[in-house]
Amino acid sequence: MLGLDGVDFSFNKQINIYLIAFLAIIGGGHLQRTECDWSCDNGDCLESEYLCDGIINCADGSDETINNCYTNTTCPTFAFRCAYGACITGKTRCNQKQDCADNSDELPTICQMTSTELNMAIRGQLIRKCSVKMVYV
Repeated sequence: MLGLDGVDFSFNKQINIYLIAFLAIIGGGHLQRTECDWSCDNGDCLESEYLCDGIINCADGSDETINNCYTNTTCPTFAFRCAYGACITGKTRCNQKQDCADNSDELPTICQMTSTELNMAIRGQLIRKCSVKMVYV
């Protein structure tokens, strides 16, 4: 049996198996997967644990969009929900480092809120009081 480069690979089945494993290791460390946990819009495969985690893993960024994250993701109670719906660890909010792909964890209005205010805002229960100055013309 001749290979693509005209090399005869018919000598031994076991050697062929070792050769295939070796080529898989030096060729990227993994064999092609036949199933995909989640497909990026550009067709790349992504393990579901990397979907909506605050880090763009798809080359096209489709794993961190409002369409894919907001309605399909439920954050645990200890997490912070990014504006587009991804979940990050609550302790990383307002740490002067972008943890949400859209940087919504570092917005000044978010960082100035107390934990109680933030929890109420997430649930839609916070109405900030503001003074209104009337101007007559």
